Amino acid sequence: MRNKNQWILMDIEEASKKGLEVCIDGKEYTYSDIMRKKRYLVKENANYMSDYIYDEQGKVVGVHYNKIK
Repeated sequence: MRNKNQWILMDIEEASKKGLEVCIDGKEYTYSDIMRKKRYLVKENANYMSDYIYDEQGKVVGVHYNKIK
């Protein structure tokens, strides 16, 4: 069975490759953390919301994923 949150795992990997700050439920992860632990970072049965973080020039510098309760 496919994890319903597979899209988040793909987004997280892509964002970290681009050097963006990645936080999941308030904890920041490095690219190596994500590659090592990505199967365990996102809970399969939870719903998540993504928030994009911008700098003063409007450039995306990070993405935060938070569980929706």
